[in-house]
Amino acid sequence: ERGAIMTLRDCPRAMRVVVDGIDLDDRHRFRLCEIGLAPGAGLRVMQRSAFGGRVVAFGNERVAVDGGTARAVRFARDEHAQDDVA
Repeated sequence: ERGAIMTLRDCPRAMRVVVDGIDLDDRHRFRLCEIGLAPGAGLRVMQRSAFGGRVVAFGNERVAVDGGTARAVRFARDEHAQDDVA
């Protein structure tokens, strides 16, 4: 739906997306940026877990985030990448 804010919690598995923003306090946003989850970073959700947690892949890294963090990371679909079909 156009205009809706999409977060990692809403993201289907294997869809390639680009981080659009992080709605967390400075300390937590800084920590995510330190590990590579920064605005502009391309990633995809590898696994969706109970209570909204997600495992995301970017580059050669895999990172698990809890449901609250997944709800705070906004994304835009990466129009230049093909989604995985596996």
